[in-house]
Amino acid sequence: MAERPDPLDITRVLGRVGREASMSLEMDAALAAVQSRLFRRSEAAPTLGRYRIEREIGRGAMGVVYAARDLAGDRRVALKVTRARGDGAVRFRREFQTLARLEHPRVVAVYDFGQADDDLFYAMELLEGDELGRVDRSVVRACAIVRDIASALAMLHARRLLHGDLSPRNIRTTTNGAAKLIDFGLLSTMGPAHEIAGTPPCLAPECLLGLPLDQRADLFGLGAVFYWLLTGQHAYPARTIDERVAGLVSGFLPRPLAEITDHVPAGVDTLVMSMLAVDRQARPYTAADVIDRVSALADLPPAPELDIARGYVRSAALIGREHEMQQLRERVEQAARGRGSMVLLRGRTGAGKSRMLRELGLDAKLQGVVVAQVPMDARGRGPFEALRRAVVELYKALPDLVERTARKRIGLLAAAIPELRRLATDAAVRTPLSDPREQRLVLQRELGDWLADLSSHQPFALLLEDLQRCDESSAAVLLALARRIDRCRILVAASLRVLANPSGPAAQQRPLKRVSVQLG
Repeated sequence: MAERPDPLDITRVLGRVGREASMSLEMDAALAAVQSRLFRRSEAAPTLGRYRIEREIGRGAMGVVYAARDLAGDRRVALKVTRARGDGAVRFRREFQTLARLEHPRVVAVYDFGQADDDLFYAMELLEGDELGRVDRSVVRACAIVRDIASALAMLHARRLLHGDLSPRNIRTTTNGAAKLIDFGLLSTMGPAHEIAGTPPCLAPECLLGLPLDQRADLFGLGAVFYWLLTGQHAYPARTIDERVAGLVSGFLPRPLAEITDHVPAGVDTLVMSMLAVDRQARPYTAADVIDRVSALADLPPAPELDIARGYVRSAALIGREHEMQQLRERVEQAARGRGSMVLLRGRTGAGKSRMLRELGLDAKLQGVVVAQVPMDARGRGPFEALRRAVVELYKALPDLVERTARKRIGLLAAAIPELRRLATDAAVRTPLSDPREQRLVLQRELGDWLADLSSHQPFALLLEDLQRCDESSAAVLLALARRIDRCRILVAASLRVLANPSGPAAQQRPLKRVSVQLG
């Protein structure tokens, strides 16, 4: 990310827009502390940030999961909460980061990451179907679930990633019966295993022996789930990893399905037992092989949405942008410490600007920076429209703080941000100045002062897509903010679509603040 002598920087674009008017036990104790802390806050309706806790729906090694309501978005979500520290906190952040970068119809979607007091949490899709223990154990139903999860695994394995903890508790169903893969806390890359972790009955032998891992380790876990779905029993029953290792050493093998139930066809029995083979050479080689076989054995109808080509890791388009992303991460760190900046991502359509903004927003959230990502399609919709949208996003994330800091200047702010008008009394509303130009200047100054004040309490990032479409009034506020942003905890990052390299007098003027990234 090189800084050139005379780049077209974000402040220059803002100015131009104005002139043109045109984003273990200790763990058990920690989890218990999370729960007691939440429910001490309010016996009737405990909250965590913008989320109101409704009930506990599960817990695991990394945290407690609650059903909750997003008070800003007015939707129900699943909220995973932990008080882990050190490596546990790193793993929790990595789990969110991984899920946020994955997109597949059979992988749970995540929405938001946050921190409140000592609690880390992230919000994700609430799956309101049945747990696997409650689904019927018919062959067709089991095959459909296995196909769903194998589709998600195919996407991961194509990127040389392993889920690492295939087990019944890490699969949930939706209200329409589809199965989704959850809990990516043990996700790793293929290759040497660095630790033995996971659900004991579902761990592949190579995991226990410390051998290099490939996609067949996940397929063993999926085979263990398949066996459990059909029989209600674990093929390799073990409560601990030590028990599982002892069984492996003693040569224990699972009972054939035909000895437990008579409703499983021979072809399904053969597939399940091959997936559970101790020798991985005897297992199916890819998730696609499993998909083909269960589809044929159970005569499952086609599912076009499970086309593995549609699943992808969102950061894949950033290959070759590692240097630029590292520089952007440093800007986030600086903003969190009190030295804000403005960054402009310049490039033609398809150069990856929006992807980089999204990735930057993800990194910002993981560092405790609140993110407001706004598309700049505000032209022709009135003054301060782009900034209004950004404030609305901040309001959703920080309702109490926004209200507290806005009240002292609410008479003016309410004129530019209608969503804040409910905070103003009739007596507080300022009488408009007779000169509209003077009125606009006063509003611009107050908005800039308020954003700076807000950042003194909580660092935040404004991620603006397609800056060339920003309205004139919002551009003027951001341009004025640029003059003092290095004294604020604010990062403004914007993408700009260009057709050619800048030229002319505007590009030759020395910028006020700038980091310009040229994307080819």
